[in-house]
Amino acid sequence: MSEQEVDAPTFKSLNVSQKILVWGLHKMLFCWYLTWRISCDEEAEKLLTPEGSRAKIVAFWHNRLMIVPILSHAFFKKKLRIIALVSSSSDGAYLAELLRYYNSGTARGSSSKRSLTATRELIRYLKEGCMIGITPDGPRGPKYVLKPGAVMVAKVCKAPVALLSADYSSAWKLNRAWDGFMLPRPFSRIHFKAKLYNELPDGDYKTVANILQAELLALTENR
Repeated sequence: MSEQEVDAPTFKSLNVSQKILVWGLHKMLFCWYLTWRISCDEEAEKLLTPEGSRAKIVAFWHNRLMIVPILSHAFFKKKLRIIALVSSSSDGAYLAELLRYYNSGTARGSSSKRSLTATRELIRYLKEGCMIGITPDGPRGPKYVLKPGAVMVAKVCKAPVALLSADYSSAWKLNRAWDGFMLPRPFSRIHFKAKLYNELPDGDYKTVANILQAELLALTENR
């Protein structure tokens, strides 16, 4: 049996009724977006421009997945394509369908399923000049623990890495979710902060992952 056959199980997809449900969620989020007040620090402002957002890996915590549709609305306006690493599970299928409305493609996989296939896809997208979004503590945690996979892809491709966080002035927190997923309430303020590494620090994958984890935690105020 080939490596491809071992590493490429099928990923979950949605039926028509489930896709309609996601469409309704997209419309609701758009209405919420119109009420949010968004600001950025200097590093995030540089990152979120057409010139600053090409061919790099952007890492943010799993409970900040709302970053992608917010950024798509506020900054990219469908002029840029973001590729998000999304798990091959049923939950990942819902997220992949939602991201489609925000000009965001997906590479389906995680550390436990389709890892090699997803990694190859990410490397290909990086070489094509795309911006890659990764939640390095996903898809199942532990929360706020940065796994070495993003570091490996960045080193292989020699790609810059941007750490990105968003603080919400008011948000619902899903305490039953493993990551305490945060959904900003209508009329809340959202402040983006970023730190860019054009070159990663020296060290093995685990050592560099620990350095980036500490930096990303330092950017994250409301946990």
